[in-house]
Amino acid sequence: MIQEAQAKQLLEETFARMNPGEAMEPGRKKYAELRVRRAERRVSCTGNLYQKAREALTEQETVLEEEPDSRLLLSTGSGLGRQNPAVVELEFDADSVTLTAWAKEGLIPQRTAQGAIKGMLELLGLAHRERPR
Repeated sequence: MIQEAQAKQLLEETFARMNPGEAMEPGRKKYAELRVRRAERRVSCTGNLYQKAREALTEQETVLEEEPDSRLLLSTGSGLGRQNPAVVELEFDADSVTLTAWAKEGLIPQRTAQGAIKGMLELLGLAHRERPR
């Protein structure tokens, strides 16, 4: 599992890609100061969910790292208009997948990490099986 410092760096890089140009420099500096929030969910699954996830999610999300059949690390947009970046790690084992998301939040929490997990579970057809941890 990635650590918070790596998640923060990946979030800042994703924010810079989503908001290019010198005019966004003040926004990037402010974004770097925001607090990192984490959310995690574990769901049961059957079959080769890694392959299904790779096909379904990589059409819309950016793969940052992967370990075939065991792990995907993706960047995605979440929140209002998918404008707030999130980094989501999916870790697969024989009968379940664990999704961990990191996102930055300001004074008003938008629950971006939770939203990123919910969106990925919906894309995978697992949203109805979600159980709180």
